[in-house]
Amino acid sequence: MKVNLYHLGLENNMNILISNDDGYDKEGLTILKKVLSKYGDVYVSAPSTEKSGSSISLTFRDIIPYSVIDNKTIKVDGTPGDSMALGLNYFENIKFDLCVSGINKGLNEGKDALFSGTVGAGIVSSLSGIKTICLSGDFHESNYEKRAEYILKYIFDNKLLDVAPFLNVNFPKSHYSYKGKGIRVGRIYNIPIEYTHLVDNGDKVFSTIKRNGKKSIYPIDSDMYYSDNGYYSITPFKASFEDESKIDLLKKIIEK
Repeated sequence: MKVNLYHLGLENNMNILISNDDGYDKEGLTILKKVLSKYGDVYVSAPSTEKSGSSISLTFRDIIPYSVIDNKTIKVDGTPGDSMALGLNYFENIKFDLCVSGINKGLNEGKDALFSGTVGAGIVSSLSGIKTICLSGDFHESNYEKRAEYILKYIFDNKLLDVAPFLNVNFPKSHYSYKGKGIRVGRIYNIPIEYTHLVDNGDKVFSTIKRNGKKSIYPIDSDMYYSDNGYYSITPFKASFEDESKIDLLKKIIEK
């Protein structure tokens, strides 16, 4: 049964495009489609295989193969950004009211969000002027559906997208109940990234990424602190990288 959307300021059901970076057939996307189907018609354009860490990467100067699964679903042999961009154009007769990326298996919090393919897909839709939500949960999560239902209803009921049209949402850690302790606005906290170099037989060098984050130093208003301590963390994002606060300062120096 579709949800009455009158209180959302929408006369008709929404047209919703979803994507992810884990792959079109993964549990998080399947659950997201099920939950969002209550709010409208859901279309899927997602990578054919896992593309975690792709950020906003797009494929230029090359073809992007894709396969049609059904009249509302395509899988794309490209990045999450490719998938979102292609979906917005493939379903060319559809005007999308909302794009949602996720549910990612693993939290996209702190500066990790900048490297996330889940967020990368969201950046593409946000740059296209469409309200966007990115959803991520704990690796060990077993309540994705309940958590998604809970937080999406909250976002829609409170019209958060009218205030902040691009939201990055991280669920509470999996050992908390699906409602957690509540919902907070979390700031991005920078986790330093270290590379460990390994040498194999003296001729091959490998590198692994290590995040040097310590829970004891997470700021209490950060997204990482909130998800670790049982809260949903919502962070407003802006797809533009322009620093508006510095435009006039630079103009004074350059255009004097």
